[in-house]
Amino acid sequence: MKKIFKVAIVVLFLIIFFTSCSKNNNTTQKAVIQTSPSKLMTSQKNSTQKTTSQKTTSQMMPSQTTLFQTSPSQTLPSLPAKTILSQTITQTPTIIQYNNVAPGKVAIAGTVEVGSRIIVRGGVQEEQTNSHDKYFMITVNIDNPNMSELKIYAKVNDKEESQPAVISAKYNSSAKTISTVSIGNNYQLHFGSSTPDFLRNNLFSTSQIKQLVDTANDRARWLKQDGRNAELIYVIVPGPLTIYPESAPNELTPQNNESRLEQFTKALKASDVTVFNLKDLFMEHKNEQNLYYKTDSHWNEYAGYIAYKELFDYIKVSYPAAAPRPLTDFELSMQYTNGGDLLQYINFDKSQIRDYSVSLKPKFVYPLQFKKFDGDSLQLDARAIAPRFDIKNDNATLPKGVVFRCSYGTHIMDIMSDRFNRVVFDEMWQYRFDRDLIQEVNPDYVIYILAERNIFELLKDSYK
Repeated sequence: MKKIFKVAIVVLFLIIFFTSCSKNNNTTQKAVIQTSPSKLMTSQKNSTQKTTSQKTTSQMMPSQTTLFQTSPSQTLPSLPAKTILSQTITQTPTIIQYNNVAPGKVAIAGTVEVGSRIIVRGGVQEEQTNSHDKYFMITVNIDNPNMSELKIYAKVNDKEESQPAVISAKYNSSAKTISTVSIGNNYQLHFGSSTPDFLRNNLFSTSQIKQLVDTANDRARWLKQDGRNAELIYVIVPGPLTIYPESAPNELTPQNNESRLEQFTKALKASDVTVFNLKDLFMEHKNEQNLYYKTDSHWNEYAGYIAYKELFDYIKVSYPAAAPRPLTDFELSMQYTNGGDLLQYINFDKSQIRDYSVSLKPKFVYPLQFKKFDGDSLQLDARAIAPRFDIKNDNATLPKGVVFRCSYGTHIMDIMSDRFNRVVFDEMWQYRFDRDLIQEVNPDYVIYILAERNIFELLKDSYK
């Protein structure tokens, strides 16, 4: 009887033991299925020894138990809130400088996330503008005689509006109204003297048109008399508002009529003068590179090359050796540098306000060498560029020329200088038709290079 009882005890113990092992094995399989559905164990026929081996391997490589593979029905863990915000909210603008440009108008300059649109609130009305790369400038009207808190926001298209940069601005009754410069869209400053051409409210009268044509014909005829055989060429460089009207200040609305430049071109078609109106050409190239500086009143050297090529493609018909050099003869340099001449009119520090410089570095030596810029800024060195330059290359296969110019001639003189046998660039802003100089040089071409805003200079009788 005692033996039977002992046997029963042993059988009961074995039943309990094997039941416990079976439960443990099922639990292990379920855990593997939940964690890695693509890695199921191959067979449930494995012995208790194999199950024990799996446990041992799991204990030896604890790092594997923290890895997981996601199936389409599973969700990734949530990212920290700060990480999400930095990817979805535009960066807060940084203010570089601001000041009054009129008693109730404040100009603001700063940097933002690339591609931002700028919104300023707190003034008379909300103002907006586009940035250029990471830079912006904007004006805001204020009427608070004490203090206005202006909040400057930035907004990139696929992101939320930034937190504001905040400045305190005052209505300053003693501030002078600056009309010399206006701040437009896309970080573009505009010289005040170019605004009437954009507004189209400075048209020539009928009598002025007649005088313009008569003066041009008188000059052209004189160049063909007494053994002379020179051609008169007018090269007119359109202003930035003509090529980039989208950069105009919001308050400027042009009249719906032809511009003074269009009047000029149409009137001189029947004259004896060859006219290069560069507007259509520049419109074709406007999106390749910036053609004008943002903070300076001039075109850049890339725009100058486009004009140079157009001019000498024409001259090479008569003088093949004067064909323009290809762009491959130059290195195109693009970099940010200190700003230009327009900043001084709004009392901004050109060493703080940066501008995008597009320049040409020749792979040869220009015959004309001169200091072009004032220091490390884009402002022209007026004293260095103003004198008369007389360049002689002693190459009889090239033509001779006399060039009358405004400051726009600066960005094309050096590149022109090796396409002439001899060329004289007269003093800057001396628009007179200098017959004595022309007689002395006996040129093949007499060329005027003028900005659109200066074409009225061609009308003056005293320059005949």
